[in-house]
Amino acid sequence: MPSQSIPSSSLSPPPTSPGGFEVGMVTAIPWICALAAAYLIPRYSDRTGERRITAAVTLAVAGLGIAASTSVGSPLLALVALCFAAAGFIAVQPLFWTFPTGYLAGTAAAGGIALINSLGALGGFVAPNVKTWAEKSFASGSAGLFLLAGTTLIGSVLILGIKYLGLARRERSAGTIAEFAAAKTVPASPLIRHHR
Repeated sequence: MPSQSIPSSSLSPPPTSPGGFEVGMVTAIPWICALAAAYLIPRYSDRTGERRITAAVTLAVAGLGIAASTSVGSPLLALVALCFAAAGFIAVQPLFWTFPTGYLAGTAAAGGIALINSLGALGGFVAPNVKTWAEKSFASGSAGLFLLAGTTLIGSVLILGIKYLGLARRERSAGTIAEFAAAKTVPASPLIRHHR
């Protein structure tokens, strides 16, 4: 019986794949960045008094981060891009919510906020279906993320367009995001006025 040679590569132990803890730690990195951005970007906006451009740039960074995460070849660069995307998506929210309460008052503000929330809930249903459609239509697993990035950039341009609704003048007269939102609803408490 002839002797069979066993390749040396089959004798070495299989490469270890990352465990659940390691995966969890890596996936937490973008959300830690988002936590920091959610604190720093609204404070910057409070300090400068600029809401619209700050929100538009923050949302544009999120869209570019999503596009870059699917375009780069390196997993490390993709992770960095996802950090920018998560930070932008989370940090823009406090800035965004100053716009409806600044432009609308009373029952109109309540109706506007309800409409925004309804469209957001509808987006939670439509977005996964559109993402799947894009991936099938373009035969690319990246097409859905590029579509998400594109709609995010359109949202950024729409935020810049708020200037033409007359909101930009009103938002500059408020001192902080909290005071700006409170000025259209109820008087600010002493804690909000003195918190900076």
